[in-house]
Amino acid sequence: MTERKNPTPEFLQERKWRIFGIMMVAWSMVLLDVAIVNIAIPELQEDLSTDVATVTWVINAYNIVFAVLLVSMGRLADQFGRKRFFIIGLTVFTIGSGLCAAAWSVEWLMFFRVVQGVGAGILAPLGFASPGEMSMASWATGAARTTGPRARRTPSWRSSSGRSDI
Repeated sequence: MTERKNPTPEFLQERKWRIFGIMMVAWSMVLLDVAIVNIAIPELQEDLSTDVATVTWVINAYNIVFAVLLVSMGRLADQFGRKRFFIIGLTVFTIGSGLCAAAWSVEWLMFFRVVQGVGAGILAPLGFASPGEMSMASWATGAARTTGPRARRTPSWRSSSGRSDI
């Protein structure tokens, strides 16, 4: 086994914004996929000839695998190298996304969402573990999650008063 070599602080400092940008793009993909299927539930029901209970497992397949892998993948990335795990996670996530787009049945879509969840579970903890100013990524993500829903002030189809349903 080869010894893992960490980049020098100077190397990281020189490239901090590039690293930050790449991490934020990866994070936004991972976090978007947590809830994106909710929007497509009616289309999935119709296109895949299934019911809501089955479609919810498409959502749950991703979320459960993603949640289970967060802590362990962060620890393994610390042990064996964050860059290596980032590349592996991004590759698995991208392959899973492509397979989801090509899914021919709801069962296969669930399986491919598991693959996508594995990639997300590998990717997500890496941003929290990034050195120095990279912890700003956790702040930015938290800010987007808490203020994003409140910023939306358009009428909802669920609301007859014209107020947002959030």
